[in-house]
This record gives sequence, C-alpha cells and structure tokens, in this order.
Amino acid sequence: MTPAYFRSLAARFFRRSQTEHPHPELPGIIVDWFVTTLIKTPGHAPADTVASAAILNQIETPDGVAQATRRLTDARQKDPKAQLWPEITVDIIASGHLREGDAKTAIEIFKLNLLAYPDSADAHYNLADAYLADGQKELARQYAEKALALLDSHAAPLSSWSDTEQRRGEIRRGVQKTLKKLSEPQG
Repeated sequence: MTPAYFRSLAARFFRRSQTEHPHPELPGIIVDWFVTTLIKTPGHAPADTVASAAILNQIETPDGVAQATRRLTDARQKDPKAQLWPEITVDIIASGHLREGDAKTAIEIFKLNLLAYPDSADAHYNLADAYLADGQKELARQYAEKALALLDSHAAPLSSWSDTEQRRGEIRRGVQKTLKKLSEPQG
C-alpha cells in the first residue's frame, strides 16, 4: 500500500459523500494518518496527547514521574519502541515548572522525557537548560554537548515532533547560549 493508494481511496470515498460532508481538507488528513500509521511507523504511530491524558496528568501528581517511568519501562519490555506520550507535550509540562522557578521538578520531568526519546537533541537541550537553571553546571554541559553532537550527526530527527532546519537552528543557538553561560566566569 502506497500513499497514492490511500489518496485514491480517500478521493473515491469523499466524491460519494461530498454532499453529506463538504470538508475538502479531510482526504489529506486521512491520507497523512494512514501513511504515518501504516507505512512510516507501522504498529508504532506517534503518541497522541488526548490518548495519553491519564499519564500526562499522573506526571503532575506526587510520585507521578516515578509512576510514569515504571509505566514506560513496562511498556518498553513488551515493545522497545513504545511511546506513551508525545515528546512536545511533556516538554511543555516541564518547561512550565522551569518558568515557575521549580528547576528540580523540571529536571525530573525532562529526564523522563529523555528516557522516552533518547535520540532527541531537543530533549537533551531542555535537560541541559534545566540543569543550568539549577546550578548543576557539569550536568548542564554534558547534556548540551550531547545535544550538539546529535544535531551534528543528523543520525536521528531533532525531536519526535519537528526536524526542520529552522528548528535545528533554534536548538543550536539555544545550546550555544547555554554553553556560553557555562563558560562565563562566576560573578
């Protein structure tokens, strides 16, 4: 089955139902879903925020990160590629804690996300930034350098949700800014 097959199938369906469902954007959405789910990632479609709401809510509870870690570890024993949540959603949760000045919680959540997405330069950068905010400079340097190495290798996408040159540039500038802060004399 190819993307062209799914496009023709969707087009036939929507020609018949055009009077009932006048949404011309739907065939493209459906084709994208089929291609992602059945061709690009068969059996391993990207995690969905709504479907993962329970675990995302759990992360915010006491001991929630540890529970989510166990759930991910258990899922990975059955399927090494299992994803229980979208990378970007957990990034947003952790970034909220960082903005509120709660670097310790942000670090724990970013570490959880890195466990789920170990090849993500974005996840490494976020953890580096959180360690820097917490004053853990050596760990910040370690994760910033790993983010740069991942960016330079192009071995994997920048993150699970974005791999554009623009986003790569944003992450590279952020990592370089973090490394610059780490090399500045303490004042």
